[in-house]
Amino acid sequence: MQATINLSVENIGCTVADQDAPVTILEGTAITLTSNSGYTTYEWTNSSGELLSNSSSFSISPEETDVYNLSVTFASSSGNTCVGYCFLEVAVGVLPVDAISPNGDGWNDDWYIEDLQKYPNSTVQLFTRWGDMLFEYKGSGDRITNNDYDWTTLDIGTYYYIIDLDNGSSPQTGPLTIIK
Repeated sequence: MQATINLSVENIGCTVADQDAPVTILEGTAITLTSNSGYTTYEWTNSSGELLSNSSSFSISPEETDVYNLSVTFASSSGNTCVGYCFLEVAVGVLPVDAISPNGDGWNDDWYIEDLQKYPNSTVQLFTRWGDMLFEYKGSGDRITNNDYDWTTLDIGTYYYIIDLDNGSSPQTGPLTIIK
């Protein structure tokens, strides 16, 4: 006896609601993982294989960076089964502001990195667009002030940071724009 299984693979979309990828959130923040609807089954798991939900969307408050996997099936009326897979990484870390204006007016003169104080062994590095390191910060606060680095010496433009939280997660990177 021989059986034929008609199977097609579909690339589905999974996202964190109201977020662009990559997704970085603060510890304890609730997020909603979601997929387009209309499939027969849904199976959300984490990187450990733990089943988290069987619906098209669900909310979770991750305590650490993890990869979330989604597997869906769709059974058509003709008896064919489509299988789709999707995954996304949600990083738990810090949220740096992306622009400062160090002009001495008391507004946005410092670089604020929300929740940085939760990672006392972290390292923050700032680079020019050519890759020259401007400074390295190993403080315990959530603001890098003119006492830590003289922001007024920087020209208007975009600079780039690397934030290593020293907790086993991948470093966070991104741009910091200087406006005067």
